[in-house]
Amino acid sequence: MGVVLVVIAAAFAVVALTTVTALGAEHRRIRAAGPGHRGGPLSPYELAYLAGGPLRTVNTALGMLARGGGVRVARGGQISLVAGAPPSPDPIEQAVLEALAARGGTGSAGELRRAVADGQAMSGLRYHLLGQGLLLPDGAFGQAWKLLNRLLAVSVLAVPFTIGTLVVGISTDLVPVAFLIGLLTVVLGFSAHRRWKRVLSGVVSKAGHDVLDSARRAHVRGAQPVTGDLAFAVGAPVALYGLGALGDPYLTDELQRGDSSGGYVGGACGGGSGGGSGDASYGGGDFGGGWGDSGGSSGSSGSSDSGGGSSCGGGSSCGGGGCGGG
Repeated sequence: MGVVLVVIAAAFAVVALTTVTALGAEHRRIRAAGPGHRGGPLSPYELAYLAGGPLRTVNTALGMLARGGGVRVARGGQISLVAGAPPSPDPIEQAVLEALAARGGTGSAGELRRAVADGQAMSGLRYHLLGQGLLLPDGAFGQAWKLLNRLLAVSVLAVPFTIGTLVVGISTDLVPVAFLIGLLTVVLGFSAHRRWKRVLSGVVSKAGHDVLDSARRAHVRGAQPVTGDLAFAVGAPVALYGLGALGDPYLTDELQRGDSSGGYVGGACGGGSGGGSGDASYGGGDFGGGWGDSGGSSGSSGSSDSGGGSSCGGGSSCGGGGCGGG
């Protein structure tokens, strides 16, 4: 009995291990096959989408408008239109202004994030980045998702098996060995599944990560701006590092406090080494999962500014709903 149980436990472990290895290989293949960047320098909003998804993009617009005098931020994150402020030439900023106008000129930061993140301007930005080769197209990870489902199935099946070894009795023969192998498969299997699920929700291409790395070298976190240009001094730092880089503690606190959405915005947010917490879909988090395999990290960022959560993106490419900070 003990030998049979050990063989079954080993089979579970082997299937899980080979599946994770295949996931890593498939992920690297897709990233390596991605197109190169087919455009020029990126705007703050393009960088923001790559670094933190729609939430980071809206936060960048809020920061730019607030510092530029287009909107006024009051206590509790209430945002108001400034009388006489001209329309913005940027579609994201204009979407924020129109969302405010539709609410009588005043709204919370959380309301604006939800409205703009799911709007046409954000969809247009996403398709523009797809056209530049900075985002991977929908369905790029189809085979990888199949492997991920297999990993989940193996992990789930290993649970009753592991429990069953306890029923047999861990003091019998090789049963303790089977129990330990089964337990290891369950723990590492579910852990790897969770990590790879985050990775496969990521849509930033290798070219996109390269662009982000280059932008971070040009805009070092915490460095004093060398120009008064709003896009350079405010837009790019917030895009790359989140609202904490806004340069105005009061605005930062109120915009963070103003997100009563629990972090929702429809898709995924960046993780990685450059900026703190968030979801790994944008701007980093390109790590493999467990079992000795790693997809590597590009050092990209997805810091959290306004409500944690795991996923924010504006559409099907993002692999989910809900959204973390940005």
